[in-house]
Amino acid sequence: MSLNEGQDGLPAMPAMPVADALGSLTALSGVLMALLRKRETGQGDYLDVAMFDSVMAWTPNVTGRIFATGQAHVVKDERSWGGNAMYGLYRTADQRWLALGGAEVKFARNLLTPLGREDLVRCAGLPPGPGQEPLRVFLRETFAGRTLAEWQTWFADKDVCWAPVRTLKEAFDDPALVEREMLAQDADGYEIVGTPIRFREEPAVIDPTVPSLDGHGADIRARLGCSAVGGWGPRSGGGR
Repeated sequence: MSLNEGQDGLPAMPAMPVADALGSLTALSGVLMALLRKRETGQGDYLDVAMFDSVMAWTPNVTGRIFATGQAHVVKDERSWGGNAMYGLYRTADQRWLALGGAEVKFARNLLTPLGREDLVRCAGLPPGPGQEPLRVFLRETFAGRTLAEWQTWFADKDVCWAPVRTLKEAFDDPALVEREMLAQDADGYEIVGTPIRFREEPAVIDPTVPSLDGHGADIRARLGCSAVGGWGPRSGGGR
């Protein structure tokens, strides 16, 4: 949570259940590895996956400071958390926001030259943190002078890594998302989120219906070679 600290020094609630998602994906990766091991060696395995471990495993890109100095981060001074002026969020005149997402100096030059402040390119080349504050101040003041729509027009022919900060509703209305069928419908016509994994030979079909109690029980027991409900011995005989 502390890594979601904003420039105001206050932590923000994360927008997505990161631990839940990463724990699930990590477990899936482990299951697939175990299945491959079973296929190659005939031996399965036992998996122990924790949500906390899964989240910590995604932090190597920012653990350098801790491992090298033993000190905690100054979040707002870190490159990808606001310390780099070319990698941050800026409010526009209509109270919308835009995001700069390319910290390379070339993007700073492509942005600052047409704005008449090429002298500030040197700030973009400094280490993240206080040294880039003059550039941050200029960008905050500059972006606050036009609406988000006006900036979208201005950026159209510029090689700058940027994007408008959109609502989730606006994201679902994006033509690319619609084209890739990430806004889908179930069998009853209700809108659902599509699948991000696209198989050419066997396209995924999402079935969001909830089964009844023991709705899949007979099929599962049959595949496991079990007898009737409550009987966990093999069909050929044996104890429960």
